[in-house]
Amino acid sequence: MLSPAERNKLLQAMGDERAAGWAAIARCAAGLVVIVLIAVIGVMAPINVTSSASKPPALAAAADPHGYSRAQQHRKQIFDERRARFEGDAGRRSVASGSLRPAEERLPVLLQ
Repeated sequence: MLSPAERNKLLQAMGDERAAGWAAIARCAAGLVVIVLIAVIGVMAPINVTSSASKPPALAAAADPHGYSRAQQHRKQIFDERRARFEGDAGRRSVASGSLRPAEERLPVLLQ
């Protein structure tokens, strides 16, 4: 059996645990309220349609008659310049082309 002093001590400790539990629930509820407020503010924020980057693809394609953005055109120009430079240096880069003999000078291969 418990003495009245021990019983009171246990009841007081249990009462403190309930308060801590309610505090944890209150903190979780406050966090959820903050998340919901952020979501509501995000949904209600006005959308800026003036820049082509934020336009939907259908509007962006209608604004650009060729279907290319400036960045795509720039990337294509750089690619074409590099390809032309690469193809122009092909003979100088090829080590094997200088060491091979022309096909007429090669010895015929006989298969039996």
